[in-house]
Amino acid sequence: MIDFGMYWPMVIAALSGASCAILGVFLLLRRMSMMGDALSHSVLPGIVLAYLLLQSRGTVPMLIGAVAAGLLTVLLTQFLNRRGKVEESASMGVVFTSLFALGVLMISRMEQNIDLDLDCVLFGNLEGTALQAMPRAFMVLSFVLVAVVLVVLIFFKELKLCTFDAGLARSLGIPANFFHYLIMGLLAMATVASFEAVGSVLVIAMLVVPAATARLLTDRLSVMLWLAVGFAVLAAALGYFGAYTVPVALGWGKGTFISGMMVVVSGLIFFATLLFAPQYGVVGKIRHIAKLRTRLLREDVLGILFRMEEKNEAPARDAVAKFLGASERDTEKTIASLAGSGLVLAEAGGLALSDAGRAEARQLIRNHRLWESYLHQHLDVPVDHLHSSAEALEHITDADLSSQLEREVKDLDADPHGKRIP
Repeated sequence: MIDFGMYWPMVIAALSGASCAILGVFLLLRRMSMMGDALSHSVLPGIVLAYLLLQSRGTVPMLIGAVAAGLLTVLLTQFLNRRGKVEESASMGVVFTSLFALGVLMISRMEQNIDLDLDCVLFGNLEGTALQAMPRAFMVLSFVLVAVVLVVLIFFKELKLCTFDAGLARSLGIPANFFHYLIMGLLAMATVASFEAVGSVLVIAMLVVPAATARLLTDRLSVMLWLAVGFAVLAAALGYFGAYTVPVALGWGKGTFISGMMVVVSGLIFFATLLFAPQYGVVGKIRHIAKLRTRLLREDVLGILFRMEEKNEAPARDAVAKFLGASERDTEKTIASLAGSGLVLAEAGGLALSDAGRAEARQLIRNHRLWESYLHQHLDVPVDHLHSSAEALEHITDADLSSQLEREVKDLDADPHGKRIP
């Protein structure tokens, strides 16, 4: 019979991760990701103070103390940033280290009268939840996740506008400060609710890594939220099973900390995405740069061949390589690519443009000379500075821009050098 209780650590980590991932997206887009780190440390004195005042380790007193400390952190950070002219990241560092140190000092000075486990706050106790029939953390984190989701669903448009343009939101009558503190309050609540079960290390990771991973894959906020939650849940699941299987497979022992393995898995997912994301990934960027370089070389060769035809020169491979300024290998590869596309006819000892290649080259040279004329007539660029600028602009000129240039240029017959515009 399957013991479903053994999966409580995975379920609880997934609930915590989902809440933190949603809030982490807004923090990331606001350039405040480290605020999660700050709050995860600075709420400690709030927790201690709540215990001292109410003599209870219940969920509600802990949440009240944590939210109060979290809001205090935000207020002090903004005060130092705006009034004290301290850079925002530096003000975060000053506030959260001071408050965290205060919390540790309070625990160490009153350790005989206080029943709070600092190690539990820092590292969590996911393994212990598997021994409980209905872990308290499951109920608390379910409530937090529902609260976070409801706030995002109800105020999605307002949160979106406040995140991307707080100034515009204020001009439209939207209380941007209110929504800022609402997010910070939810963040403090999610952070302290996760402390006892998953620990601050996993909380910080889930606030930053899933959101950063999702950001590599999309520019849409709604999609980013779904992806961040998906990555957080995936890290929780893979980290849970990996904590028991990976150490055994590597011969390191019977298992390791579940929360630690979840952080490792989350990091691995991020780095895999960083490498292979279609638009923002390293491999994708390398491929894009390579394709762009290939396209520029192809267009440059077409332009060189067209200019040689204008001068009635016989296009030779060595002459093309000299004007192109590329290596012999790149030149031959480019010529072969153009020949394969039917744009260039590679004859013995020489080259020639096909009809299709000549038409493409003619448009390229036309764009180049139109840009020279426009820059000279409208921006007073000296004649001897025109070529390099037009050479860069010709490659990014589409049909619409070319038509607009035609309307702006006064003389469509010749460029400032006296060369005919095709």
